[in-house]
Amino acid sequence: MRGYVLTAIASAFIGGIAVSEAFSYFPFLTTGLLYGLLLIQPSWRTFTVGAISFFIYQVVTSPSPIGLTHHLNRPVHLTAYVERFPTHGPNRVVFHMRAHSIVEGEGSRPVSGSFRLTVYEPDAPWHYGDLLSMKVTLRSPRQFENPGNFLFANYRERQGHTVTASLSRSHNIKKLGEERNPILPAISNWRDEIRQRIIVSMDKNAPSTALLMAMVIGETDFLDESVRERFSASGITHILSISGSHLALVAFLTFECVRQLLLRLPMGWLLRGSLFKTASQWAAVVAAIPVTFYTLLAGAQTATLRSLIMILTYLFSIWIGRNTQVKVSLALAALLIVSMNPRAVFDLSFQFSFLSVLFIVLTIEQWKRLQATPVTDLPDQTTRPVASLKRFFGAMLLATLGAGIATAPLSLYYFHQFSWVGFLANMVMVPLASWVLIPFGLLCAVFSPLTATGFPLAPYHERMWAFYDQMADTFAKWPGADLHFASPSLFMILTFYGVVCFLLYKQVSWRCWLATITVFLLVFLGGGSLRIPPDTLRVTFIDVGQGDATLVEFPDGKTLLVDGGSGSYLNAGKMAIAPYLWQRRIRTLDYVVVSHPQQDHMGGMPYLLTHFEVGRLFTNGVARSRRFYRDFQEAMQQTGQSEEIVHAQTPSFMADRCRIAFLNPRVGVATYGVSAKDTDNFNDDSVVLHMVCQNGGTVFSLLLTGDIGTAAERELIERNPGQLRSTLLKVPHHGSRHSSSDHFLREVSPQIAVILVGHRNPYHHPHPDTLHRYRARSIQVFRTDRDGAVIVRVRPDGTTITPYHQTIPKKISWDQPVARQEWENWKRGFNALIHG
Repeated sequence: MRGYVLTAIASAFIGGIAVSEAFSYFPFLTTGLLYGLLLIQPSWRTFTVGAISFFIYQVVTSPSPIGLTHHLNRPVHLTAYVERFPTHGPNRVVFHMRAHSIVEGEGSRPVSGSFRLTVYEPDAPWHYGDLLSMKVTLRSPRQFENPGNFLFANYRERQGHTVTASLSRSHNIKKLGEERNPILPAISNWRDEIRQRIIVSMDKNAPSTALLMAMVIGETDFLDESVRERFSASGITHILSISGSHLALVAFLTFECVRQLLLRLPMGWLLRGSLFKTASQWAAVVAAIPVTFYTLLAGAQTATLRSLIMILTYLFSIWIGRNTQVKVSLALAALLIVSMNPRAVFDLSFQFSFLSVLFIVLTIEQWKRLQATPVTDLPDQTTRPVASLKRFFGAMLLATLGAGIATAPLSLYYFHQFSWVGFLANMVMVPLASWVLIPFGLLCAVFSPLTATGFPLAPYHERMWAFYDQMADTFAKWPGADLHFASPSLFMILTFYGVVCFLLYKQVSWRCWLATITVFLLVFLGGGSLRIPPDTLRVTFIDVGQGDATLVEFPDGKTLLVDGGSGSYLNAGKMAIAPYLWQRRIRTLDYVVVSHPQQDHMGGMPYLLTHFEVGRLFTNGVARSRRFYRDFQEAMQQTGQSEEIVHAQTPSFMADRCRIAFLNPRVGVATYGVSAKDTDNFNDDSVVLHMVCQNGGTVFSLLLTGDIGTAAERELIERNPGQLRSTLLKVPHHGSRHSSSDHFLREVSPQIAVILVGHRNPYHHPHPDTLHRYRARSIQVFRTDRDGAVIVRVRPDGTTITPYHQTIPKKISWDQPVARQEWENWKRGFNALIHG
């Protein structure tokens, strides 16, 4: 009964936080639902707990009058503490800072809030607890704002991190002091020493080195994109961050070793100790020490600390003799975490970890109940070895099944991914890492200070982790390993978890339970892959930051993609375009055009070429010696794709009811090659595409212009007199000052213009003079840096434009009319349903 009460309280506390978040967007709707809940007379205890958490979350998320958000987008002189262990990468260090004060003249005033500081030096010399003085410009974190994209900035805001800053050099930072806690800074220094030893002893660019640092000391920034891709496709990406499975390993090994040693003590000693506690209870106390130490050595990241709380809670339940009630321990751990940080409810690591553990427990309990097998705390000593192995592998299979069932809907919802290979890969890769590689790495890390230089047994680590990486690559190459689908709705996700938990509570048959889960997965996967072509022409200008990407969907189901955004640190092909295509259930790109070989147009294409079926690929034929161009060529070779070089005399072709013509570049551009013209001045050689569509009794036309400037605009007008008139114009060169001339705008005469541009980009695009020229002609202008993705739907009765920002509900501002704001949020939600 007590266990039920604690579980109900934890559920009510989390539910109150979720309701409080909904209240921030739909206060009248939420109030009505709460009133309805009161009418059905819920338990006063759970309702009170929910109400308390509701108000706590409102207080915690209220803007602070001295918060950092009041100092955005201007240089400030800050003092701040390093509040977490720094994370290192090949060419940068990331510090999580807690603001202390703002320096103004000779004085200072207090300021509150946390921010993420990136210093682009590989060995910035500061550690946990240091008080630093710096001059920085604070920014809001940016995100790609398209349907289907993971909204990183919104996610960080729910975590309480609304500000970022960066410095190219560390000389702008001065150390003023440090906190007095001597233990954590010492561990931070020791962790940094281990990292340096690994880098000195092994090839720092090898995947094996990155894997060793990620899984032993929690330094994940050395993992390159190829390693992350392999582990993601294999369904084992969770292994790359130190979390519950890693800490559980340390706790279990320590617990079993200590317990076995205690059981082998002389009988008199054992009996005296048992007067107070059993061997298992003493072992639980000892196991808490190394697991806590490993958490600190691994950087004490947020997800790791939450896993530590879960494990310490369970060890405490063993100490007090209540370890058979695992669900109660889980509820207590969840209650502790959300009490200390209510925002944790919306953290991915919290959701994945707790759902995984809960479903593992429920799955094993359901199996044992149906098999009439009693749940025992200790293994049967008379069981034969073969039976023990069967029990072990059976438990592994059930744990993998339970965790897979728990996380599959979340993976689909957040990342569009479903990895069937993960069920098999986890059976092999998790035990191998947990029982061999990580213990070996931890032992060497602990004893590394005893060696003169380097990391102990470094060659063996290189071979073992290289083999582990190769195994992940093998699983990733299985047919259909990396499948992506449209995200299911939040309502479907909540329904799934509610139905599964209800069936487990009712103790239905195993077959009924599995059948229900199978039906849900078929709905998720089938609904996420079945594509119904749009009933009208649809053009989407995708937000890729400072770059270009335009998707055209024809009524017959065919697609045209022009440009692929940047392929730099934030790969737009992977993080912006691909999720949008998956959300639109697009697996084949019938026509792909790369306007010209520059990073912000071609950089994201390699990912798209290797993850989608591509029909025809058009380029202007100009070659480059840059890395992004080599990646593009390698992707074409890997997929067997060939490029068709186009120019102003290339014949036009039909796609559905649209005629597509190439108006630029002029003939002979491709002959420049690498040696003759390997500069950044490729803009006027951009492919210009003109599409004219019969739309019922009217004509719709679209002009996509790449990065052409005024010289190319003049040539276009000369070669196509009177033929450039278009309904919709993609503004040339992101709205540069040296494009969109008056003559060009007069010839095109667009009704709508869209500027694909990055927020606060270093080129200051779009230029005010350019914007003035569009306003002077009363042309309706949209910008991806302000509007997010711009979706244009062409119907016989007219054209509708929906900026993505008009589909995202906004938090209520209490100093404005509340009813009007909630009504606007309802309209945004409706737009998301129609245009998402």
